[in-house]
Order: sequence, then C-alpha cells, then structure tokens
Amino acid sequence: MDLHSNQLCQVVENLRPSISHKIVVWNRQQQGMIKLNTDGSFLEHNRKAGIRGMARDITGEFIFVFAIPIWCKDHNVDEATTAKYVFQWFKNNRPQEGIIEMDSLLVVDMINNRTSQNCNLKFIVDETADLVENVDF
Repeated sequence: MDLHSNQLCQVVENLRPSISHKIVVWNRQQQGMIKLNTDGSFLEHNRKAGIRGMARDITGEFIFVFAIPIWCKDHNVDEATTAKYVFQWFKNNRPQEGIIEMDSLLVVDMINNRTSQNCNLKFIVDETADLVENVDF
C-alpha cells in the first residue's frame, strides 16, 4: 500500500504545471513611424476567432487599438484577416510610415508572394496584397 501511495504522489507531482517566464520588451521604432502589433486567435472546435492589435507611436503612446470577433475556418484565415484589417486601417488613415508585426510568417509570405492553395484564404491574401501595394511604407 505504501508503494502505491508513493506512485500516486509521483503522478500528482508530474501533473503540476511547469512555470516558465518570458521577458517581452517593446522596442522603439524610428522617428515618425507607427508600430502596429497584431494577433489573431482561433478556436477550432467552434470556429470562433478574433482579430486584435494595437498601434503605438515612437513614445509608446496608443494611437489605435482594435479587438473584433470573427468566424473563420482556420488560424491562417484568421491571421490573414487580421493583416487585411490592419492594411485597410493604414490605407484609410495614412500614417507617415509604419511597421506591422504579425505572428504568422506563413501568412506574411503568402501576402508577399500572392500564393495560397486554399480558395478562402487566396481571396483574403489577394485583397491584402492589393492593399499592401497601395500603402506607402
């Protein structure tokens, strides 16, 4: 019985969540530039998603913040929709210059190269690429 309780204690110890720390630092951009950090989130089981981001000036002051619930088929569509929203904002508001930070290198590459095998994603990628061509950075 004592051996069993020791094994049980070991199992419980192994189930404890590991704690990790990550330092996140905001890096200042060049004078006159706006930095926009984006993030998409997607829950596969119910297809609920969200796009969000924030723009800051060189001093770190907030210029623009957004958080919008959407529905989509996968996380790449979510990230591409986030990019499209951001570039539309840049086009409409004409800031001097900007830096956009995204989580998905795959989506960035798709937009830059206008490539996607997914029909739903291809439409968003093409629209976003058109916006990129019309925004001066």
